[in-house]
Amino acid sequence: IQPAITDILRRNVVRNGLREVVTVVPMGCFSSDGEAVIEPHGDPGAARIAFGPGELRVPLMTLDRYAETAALDRLDLILVDAEGADFEILKGASAVLSKFRPIVLAEVHHLEAFGGSEEGLRRFMAQFGYVARELQGVYSRDLLFTAATPKETAVAGD
Repeated sequence: IQPAITDILRRNVVRNGLREVVTVVPMGCFSSDGEAVIEPHGDPGAARIAFGPGELRVPLMTLDRYAETAALDRLDLILVDAEGADFEILKGASAVLSKFRPIVLAEVHHLEAFGGSEEGLRRFMAQFGYVARELQGVYSRDLLFTAATPKETAVAGD
């Protein structure tokens, strides 16, 4: 949602011949629609949204509203790396999670910045029938959520 990063994304989409399958939407996602500001932290990749006064204002929309507005008939993957807002973004995707059952990859660093926790995120996703697998990267720790298999569901119910 930062203009410089959005421009890079648009260029990469064109360079890789993905204009037919990738739509760049210069808008942020959150648990509710509204507006936020970009809080810079030096490196554009470390910036995060904040609420209150600020120079660079950005619109916010839930993933549920986006899916409805865009009339999506398929959604296979949600990748969230939002410097702590990851859980909040997924809170705005309840209908998407229920309807499309996408694979979800979410970073778990900094969730406390928005009042969240890894355990809270795990519980939230479990209510939609997801199981988590931990992925440890060089610079981040992520959770890969997939729909529970019948065996995993039976074990969880015991």
